[in-house]
Amino acid sequence: MYRAAPVDFPSPMNRKRSFWLLALIPIIGLIWAMKSAASWRPQLIGTQANAECPWMSFDGHLMVVETINNVNGSQIWDVETGQPLWRSRGSSDYSLAMSPDNHILVLAHAAHPLDVPLQLLVGVQLELHDQRTGHLIRRLEKCDFTPEDQLLTCSFSAKSDEVILATKFFVRRWSVATGKLLVAHKWTPVKNQQLGLVTTDYDPDKEQVVAYEIGGPISIFDAHTGRQLRHLAPCLASTDPVGLDNFLWISPDGYSFYEQSEGQPTSRVFRLSDGKLLWRATNWPTFTDDGKLAYLPTNSGLDVFDAHTGRRLNHIPGPKEYGFAISPDGNWIYETRADKIYRWRAR
Repeated sequence: MYRAAPVDFPSPMNRKRSFWLLALIPIIGLIWAMKSAASWRPQLIGTQANAECPWMSFDGHLMVVETINNVNGSQIWDVETGQPLWRSRGSSDYSLAMSPDNHILVLAHAAHPLDVPLQLLVGVQLELHDQRTGHLIRRLEKCDFTPEDQLLTCSFSAKSDEVILATKFFVRRWSVATGKLLVAHKWTPVKNQQLGLVTTDYDPDKEQVVAYEIGGPISIFDAHTGRQLRHLAPCLASTDPVGLDNFLWISPDGYSFYEQSEGQPTSRVFRLSDGKLLWRATNWPTFTDDGKLAYLPTNSGLDVFDAHTGRRLNHIPGPKEYGFAISPDGNWIYETRADKIYRWRAR
């Protein structure tokens, strides 16, 4: 004869345990959400009077933090320990570039306070310093800079064996090993010989220079000879920037560059190979080192974009205005604000 299996009802103790487990689920979820939110809050790295505009070494271990109007020069920080390593001599020094091999920093030094942004090179001595200790390695051979031949960009060659300086009228290259001036070539041809170039940036290999000249298109120049290689025909600059700051910045992967004038509310991102307009941004984008992402500050944090297409991918907590740098691995964002240095999660 069939008999139903006995039903095993949970004991009062088991029912009470199940109730408490169910009650714990939303509490655990709340704790997890609070921890997740806390992980997006900025971490205080250190304090520095008048801190402004951080930028990173190529390996991400060191950070140069400039000061407002260069009033205190710049200070070099160890990012991993959060400790300052050394400080430049004050407003008479201006940090220009770090070498890709993570050993050398180029400093401009003068007997007088240097303006920001540094443009006038008359009376300026270029020096090579050890990135980590600040020890003076050597001084670069002096040039007869004129008041008209203003600084546009300074960088190292891809092999860190040369310092490259682009000014309105010349490209100059020095040997890192000896400090000797190797070349000083005029940009040619230039449409307006009296005004020269307005702004420049180097491609990742430091073989070519993207430049804009007043009244002309954006062009590509050879970074060794100064000769113009080609025009990017579609890329007419957004405005005629007489008396205005005009910016060009190549993405670290060399795929694109953005152009913006102080007189325009938006910037434009072009493909470097042919000058095709890729997308427009509400302000100038900050690229990650792999060139894949671009960050733009907003009133509530950072908008994250696909750097090649301009598609908005995400919005994250972060700096609400410029004065930040992205670590080379793309994991962190460093911000200077109110005499403090903060670190934010980037992902």
